[in-house]
Amino acid sequence: MAQFSNAEEYIEKRVKQYQGWYDAKAVSKKKSFLQFRVVSVLGGALIPVLTNVSAIPVPYKDWIVTFIGLVVVVLVSLDTVFHWGEQWRNYRSTEQVLGRELVFFYAQRGAYADSATDEERFGLLVDRCEEAISTENTATLNVLAIQQAKTDGAQDA
Repeated sequence: MAQFSNAEEYIEKRVKQYQGWYDAKAVSKKKSFLQFRVVSVLGGALIPVLTNVSAIPVPYKDWIVTFIGLVVVVLVSLDTVFHWGEQWRNYRSTEQVLGRELVFFYAQRGAYADSATDEERFGLLVDRCEEAISTENTATLNVLAIQQAKTDGAQDA
C-alpha cells in the first residue's frame, strides 16, 4: 500500500476510491441479480399457464414451454455460479462501512472519540478501513472458492 502523509490524502486516494468502486460494483451486481431474478420468476410463472391452458391456441406450445424452462434453469444456475445477490450485498455493505467510518472520523465519535491526537485517529481510520476492505475481499473469495469446490465435487462424482 502506498504511503499517505495525512488523513485527507488517505481519504481522497484510498477510501473514496474504494467507496466509488464498491458503489459501482454494487449497482452492477444488483442490476444483474434483479434482472435475472425477474426473468426467472416470470418464466417460471409462464410455464404452468402455457402448459395447462388449452383454450388458448399457441403454436409450438411444447417448444415454447421447453425453451422457457431452459432459460429459467440457465438463469438460476448462473446465479449460483456468479452469486450476484451476495456480491451486491457485500459490496454495498463495505461501501456503507467506509462511509460510516468517515462520518465517525470527522465527528470524532465512536472508536475515534477516545483518540488523543489526530495521528492516532488517522491510524485508527486506516486500520478500520483496511480491515473492512480486507474482510470484503475475503468474503468474495470465499463465496467464489466455495462455489468452485462445489463445482469440482460435482464433476468428480
